[in-house]
Amino acid sequence: TTAFTHRRIPRSNNATVPEAELRKRGISTLVVVGATTSVCVESTVRDAMMRDFHCLVVEDAVAEPIGAQLQRTNHEATLLVLELLFASITNAATVVETFASIGSAGLPYA
Repeated sequence: TTAFTHRRIPRSNNATVPEAELRKRGISTLVVVGATTSVCVESTVRDAMMRDFHCLVVEDAVAEPIGAQLQRTNHEATLLVLELLFASITNAATVVETFASIGSAGLPYA
C-alpha cells in the first residue's frame, strides 16, 4: 500500500499522514523526496528508520544548495551516509515505473 504526504518540517513524526494511519494501512516503506538533502531529507529518513519504516530516497528528486560548488558536495555525502546506514537509494525513473506497474488500485492517497 502506498500513501503520499506533503510536509514542511524536517521530522517524520510531524507528517501529514500520522504514523498510526500508515501502520493501519500496512505501509512500511516511504519514498522520500525534497530539499534539503542534508537537513530535511536526512532528518526524515533517520526518524522514520527509528520507527521501523524502510525509506527509499529518490536521488534525483532531492536537492542540496549547501556546498554545491565544492568538489564533493553535501548532497553526495548525505546520500552516501543514508545509503550506508539508513535507507535505499533509487531514482525517479524507477519509482515512476514501479508506481505505473502497481496501478491506481494500489494508491490509497493521491
